[in-house]
Amino acid sequence: MPRLYFLLFLTGILFSAHAGLAQQNSDQLRTQATELTRQLAGHISLDDARTIKVRRLIYDRLIKESEVQQLYSNDPAMRSNKLREIEHDYALELKTVVNETQFSRYLALNPSAAAAIQPPAVAVTPATQQVQKSRTSLVPPAKARTAPQAKLKVAPTKDLPSKPRVGSSIRKPAHQS
Repeated sequence: MPRLYFLLFLTGILFSAHAGLAQQNSDQLRTQATELTRQLAGHISLDDARTIKVRRLIYDRLIKESEVQQLYSNDPAMRSNKLREIEHDYALELKTVVNETQFSRYLALNPSAAAAIQPPAVAVTPATQQVQKSRTSLVPPAKARTAPQAKLKVAPTKDLPSKPRVGSSIRKPAHQS
């Protein structure tokens, strides 16, 4: 029984230490995000409203980067791909928060972000040329789409009332012989 209490006590200490480290890491990331936001605000001239949004973006980015560093510490290629993807997402989100002038200043400050937001170049090979030709051959010519359509003639109805009366049955048209 004393061993059980000792193990529970030891487990509690380990969990509290882990939670303390996570809180300390979170505080460090918040401090780092605040400092990076100050630096960025000075370079691209952020106003107060945008500074708050950018600080949140930077903090989220730092958290994601920290998670990727931990998860893919043994796989440098995957870690590099994930970090590039985080950089791409951050740049796109930042573009929605700041105006064009501020974003162009950011891109001038961070050339890797400019490369991150560019769509990947597609190499033109004989196989891709064949795919492009097959896509264009599936589309019918423009003149075929604008062919005249036959007009339907609708004969007017004489015996049907324009509006049925409330509470009355619908009358059938009288047959002419």
